[in-house]
Amino acid sequence: MRADRRCVVPRSAFEFFVHATGRTIRIGTDPVHITFTKDEARITLDPTPTSTPYHLWAGRGRVAFASYGANGTVFTPGQSFPVYVSPTALIVKFG
Repeated sequence: MRADRRCVVPRSAFEFFVHATGRTIRIGTDPVHITFTKDEARITLDPTPTSTPYHLWAGRGRVAFASYGANGTVFTPGQSFPVYVSPTALIVKFG
């Protein structure tokens, strides 16, 4: 978690994700799609009806978001969350 309360998913997580999917992501060009629930952020390469598109930062290959869940829960600086990779999604678990 950054001091400005954004959750950052690092480039290394996306590298594992790309390997698991067998697909590529052009940093700064191809969006990833994030679906938020109260317990997780599910990041996919394809859009879903409830996802929001985000672009990986061109220079660093990571993505950041400021809140999650239906009520827009904000993060506390210094928090950390586990990240899981599957062949279809990169999952940040909040619970």
